[in-house]
Amino acid sequence: MVVSEPNIKNLSKSFLTYSIPTRSEKKKEESIPQELLKLLKVKVGELKDTIEMKEERIEKMISVLEKITWVTNPDAEEMQLIEGIVEDTKTYLNQEMKFVSTVKPLVLKGFAKKEFRSFLGSVDDLREALQDVQSVFYTLPNNKDFYESLKDLEDL
Repeated sequence: MVVSEPNIKNLSKSFLTYSIPTRSEKKKEESIPQELLKLLKVKVGELKDTIEMKEERIEKMISVLEKITWVTNPDAEEMQLIEGIVEDTKTYLNQEMKFVSTVKPLVLKGFAKKEFRSFLGSVDDLREALQDVQSVFYTLPNNKDFYESLKDLEDL
């Protein structure tokens, strides 16, 4: 078998058919990134809105918890309500931590960083407000030193 030298003209034509996309291929190539960018912008906007909505809800919960700490001498029924609120808050915090785990990879890629940081601050504030309620109604009433100090302050 005799091997002939390749014909550069034929190879050139063949190469051009592969290197230059057709009109329909070009149109597809141009539309896909634009569609993806539009969809990405919409979804990032929805994520930011969701985070802001969650933060607003948390701020309202914190306000209620702060007011609860001012309740004095709750009776048994009121203590049950407080216990329910404490448990609901713990459940809510667990749900939000799952949300944080789900969203964190997106934030690490640069999406909704500012909103997420603010949201995490609100979650920490909610946790702190919950601890305040627990201290007022569960920890401090069982702390004799606290009541002795309080009594000393009242005597001043």
